[in-house]
Amino acid sequence: MDNYSRESATPHASLEAHEATRVVSGTKHRQALWRRGADSEVSVSSGERPGAGCARMDLRRLRYFVAVAESLHFGRAAQQVHVVQSAISQQIKLLEADLGVVLLTRTRSSVSLTDAGRIFLPECRRVLLQAEEAVRAARQAALGRVGIVKFSFIDNALWSLLPPMISAFRNRYSGVSLELQPRDRISQVEALESGAIDVALIPAPTPRGNFETELFARGSLMVALPADHPLLDMERVDVSMLAAHDIVTFPLELNTRIREIFVAACAAEGFSPKVSQEASQLHTQLALVGAGCGLSPVPGWVAANNFQNVEFRPLQCPLNYDLVLVWRRGSKTGALAHFLDVARQYSKRAD
Repeated sequence: MDNYSRESATPHASLEAHEATRVVSGTKHRQALWRRGADSEVSVSSGERPGAGCARMDLRRLRYFVAVAESLHFGRAAQQVHVVQSAISQQIKLLEADLGVVLLTRTRSSVSLTDAGRIFLPECRRVLLQAEEAVRAARQAALGRVGIVKFSFIDNALWSLLPPMISAFRNRYSGVSLELQPRDRISQVEALESGAIDVALIPAPTPRGNFETELFARGSLMVALPADHPLLDMERVDVSMLAAHDIVTFPLELNTRIREIFVAACAAEGFSPKVSQEASQLHTQLALVGAGCGLSPVPGWVAANNFQNVEFRPLQCPLNYDLVLVWRRGSKTGALAHFLDVARQYSKRAD
């Protein structure tokens, strides 16, 4: 039995014959109206002017058309898309009706593409490919493998803490754009509240607000000293011993947690620190220490790095200095969840 005969032998043959007659008649009527320059308010069989039904096209009909166009056989195309032959034939006729053009020439023994069909085929392939890409992208986003994570941190976290974590995240989730934004802690909280950033690394205590938090680094402050300083003879330095020495630290207007902790510890010993130099960046402070301008309180993890003419000593009574990850409650995307998972793995190295 040839291709046309097999198609006509289906239980829906009479329905398809009627539909084909209606489509051809409707198409001729549309084309006649279009040639006469009928305006947009003239009603045709679909209630719209030619081509207006394009907005109703669904991807299923495009897939059916591509299957028939590539195989030039309704039976094989139906097997390929896993539907009965009569359904694929009917859907393509409806597609033609929507378009107002004939895409396939059907004879009793063959199927071929019209000029319109040949032009339409690569466009259909492109649309279907874009649809598949859109689905893939949506699924990847849901899995957290694509997207954006805007991460803000304070300056001192870059000293040995963040580089390995950032590198691991980029290698593992290359489809996620990690935007890094160094900020002071007050600016971080404001950016979190406004949605300008997704997650922040902030000194404890955690800020008030509708946030979720998690400890990232637990540490304590140390004192950085010039390489020839007499206090280097001691294994541990008592805070009271710092009363007579110049101090290099952050400017008061930055409201840094390091300065708060250190000033409070000095006050508990009955003195105010002699701040001789201020610098908003930690590496600048350490350069000033190396130049002999004073001593500087720094987080313990900074001592893991080598600085010219600078040595470190722990304090006799540890001054706790912890860092916490903070994000808005209910804002955890798939990408952010992966970022936090990686951060947890590297937080163990923050001691």
